[in-house]
Amino acid sequence: MTKSARISQSAFDGSKLRVILLLDLYEGAQQQFLDAYEHMRNTVASVPGHISDQLCQSIENPSQWLITSEWESALPFLDWVNSEEHIQIVRPMHSCVRDTRSMRYSVLRETHPEQPLAAEAARANLQTAARVGAGRTRHALTFTVKPGSESKVADILANYDAPEARINGITRLHRTSLFMHGNRVVRA
Repeated sequence: MTKSARISQSAFDGSKLRVILLLDLYEGAQQQFLDAYEHMRNTVASVPGHISDQLCQSIENPSQWLITSEWESALPFLDWVNSEEHIQIVRPMHSCVRDTRSMRYSVLRETHPEQPLAAEAARANLQTAARVGAGRTRHALTFTVKPGSESKVADILANYDAPEARINGITRLHRTSLFMHGNRVVRA
């Protein structure tokens, strides 16, 4: 069996985290959105683990916006995004936004023209080599549960029957992992 050339990355290995939020605003909601974002930006700047954020507007479609943020690692971000404070701060944005999509990535490499690459990797504590998979395909499902229902969901998941290991003649499930952090559930 040949090894997979895919890169394998854990969200909880201590790598910096880049969060990308794509937004499509309702017509006429731009100023309300900017006011809500300014309030959120000032608050998140003091959250432990937050490094920076950017607000960008599409040059092709002015209703499309992008918010990126960088975090020291996934755990401070997850603590923040699952907090009651975060829920309250983003609430004013809900009436401005028609559609949203959130993506989260571990930072593997960075380039800064003013610094040599090796020195930057050492300074930022980045991985110097990508991890290569071991011939396995990994999948994960993640979902958010309704606040206040975490203990009920934990009970349901604790009593969940294990899936069949043998899928067909060539496909086999090696193992599953399930964990819950705040109101976020991940099954891998």
